[in-house]
Amino acid sequence: MLVDLGASFQIDSCTYSEEEDLWFVTASASDQGAAAAEEYIEYQKAKMAESNMVLMFGHLLVEMGEYIKAEKYFYAILYSSNPNDEEIACIYHNIGRAHRRKGEFDRALQCFNRSYQTHLTARPPRLMSAAKTINAIGILYIEQGDIHKAQESFERALKLYTRTVNRHHPDIGGTLVNLGNIFCQQGDYDQASIYFKRAEKIFQRRLPSNHPNLALSLNNFGNLHYQKNEYEQAMNAFKIAHELKEKILPPDHPDLAGGAYNLAVLHTIHNEHELANQYFEKSNNCTLPESHPFRQMLKSNTILRESTTDTQVEDIENEEPTEYPILRL
Repeated sequence: MLVDLGASFQIDSCTYSEEEDLWFVTASASDQGAAAAEEYIEYQKAKMAESNMVLMFGHLLVEMGEYIKAEKYFYAILYSSNPNDEEIACIYHNIGRAHRRKGEFDRALQCFNRSYQTHLTARPPRLMSAAKTINAIGILYIEQGDIHKAQESFERALKLYTRTVNRHHPDIGGTLVNLGNIFCQQGDYDQASIYFKRAEKIFQRRLPSNHPNLALSLNNFGNLHYQKNEYEQAMNAFKIAHELKEKILPPDHPDLAGGAYNLAVLHTIHNEHELANQYFEKSNNCTLPESHPFRQMLKSNTILRESTTDTQVEDIENEEPTEYPILRL
């Protein structure tokens, strides 16, 4: 069945037949979902018009959280077609993204390094593409806990970007967010806020109003407030970010799971156990494999998995924020 980009349906009924061991779903066409996502869809169409469509399809699989499918797709292109030098570098970049999101950090780093070196050694060097990859390497180092290498990577990416694109390019905004997260982890909240605000201005100027990167910006302001024990402001930022992502991303996307976990932590702090449990259950609904660090964190977090008591909540409030990590997605 072929469905146009942006087509949406309303589920009217969903029944299970034990005799046939099948679910029967009745749906009708609706423009409600399309209207909510129209601006974002048009933005993606514009990107596709100036991109390699074969590679863009795999890129969208990664964006949707379909990491295993994306990996298989890119390897199929790599070995069954005849990609040129630039396409090979982009393929390895995207395979690296899929490995990183699955928590396979060593394999991701190998792919990113190959992509980065291929872009830099091209004649002339493809500096913007190299900047994208070194930025991705920086994200990988953050997830491995190597803050020093991460900061070096982001600063190198920023220098490459400034040589190739204007200062309001969305990719520069993404790198500013990443540097802001570094300062946030180092406790330099004033500097982190400066970088987050610069990124927010870029995103608001260059991206559609419901683009996931705007949710990313809100999420990072939420992180900043959380680290400063400003829980009310953190809650507001996380809620708006989560609602924005729900309009665009599939329901089992890892970014939605991370947002739900953040809200579960804050509702626990506010002694709102029922809401905390609801969001914690939602955080388990994602496409990440069981071996991923996020999955392991969920399993080890007994305070959120079990019903909390008033004493436990008081203990949470007296802990340092890093005891219950807020995700920087």
